Amino acid sequence: IDEEMIACMKPTAVISLMWEPWEFRAEDLDLKACNERGIAVLGTDEGSTRLRTFEFVGVTALKLLLELDIEVLMSNIVVVGSGPFGENTVKKLTELGGNVMWINFDENEIQQNDTCACHCFKNFGSSESLEFLSSADAIVLVEHRYPQQIFGPSAQMDFMSLKSINDGITVIHICGNISVPDLKKSGLRYFPKNIGSEGYMSVTTAYVGPRPLIDLHTAGLKVGEVLARGRLSGKSVSEAKKLAMDLAPAKDFD
Repeated sequence: IDEEMIACMKPTAVISLMWEPWEFRAEDLDLKACNERGIAVLGTDEGSTRLRTFEFVGVTALKLLLELDIEVLMSNIVVVGSGPFGENTVKKLTELGGNVMWINFDENEIQQNDTCACHCFKNFGSSESLEFLSSADAIVLVEHRYPQQIFGPSAQMDFMSLKSINDGITVIHICGNISVPDLKKSGLRYFPKNIGSEGYMSVTTAYVGPRPLIDLHTAGLKVGEVLARGRLSGKSVSEAKKLAMDLAPAKDFD
């Protein structure tokens, strides 16, 4: 949705993003042009109790692990990911008896989750994290917030180094910046075979079934409906946004 398309929109037009504002990518939408034209833009609150999208990320990881014959219960699993993706994946796997190590690049989140029933580290730099990694059955990559490379030439560790530590580990990529050529060269078992680039998911929550996708799209349509009705009734952009956030699972940019 570029400046040319936005210029064709009527003044009361609105744009509903069927994802959280923090997932925004400049190549998808010219937000500056929207603001200049007075086009109201809102995201969807995927953490809403009416939606629970983030919880399905953990279920997605669970399904992938089980399909790859990793039992979860009593398995050693490394989860790499910050924010709600990492948190919900760790929560689901620990609830089901997995022995989980959580690598979270956001040290503040680790401190806030100090009651988590898992081993929490901000990187692979400690002897404890490397020891766990050496006996891990799988590593689940769910980093959807930070752009830094997790594994590869620009990262703290590449996949050949991972293989030297644990050549039997399975790599599951849901999202996160990794070097795909490095992964393929390592010979490690991984899934899926088509890995999404940084900022894109290799496997979405739709993998577990239609509900998360239908719920998310329905929520996005509801945000758009309330936002549009507000603008058509004469409300300002800020007034229409407030209405949508009161009546729909809407979320604004910080």
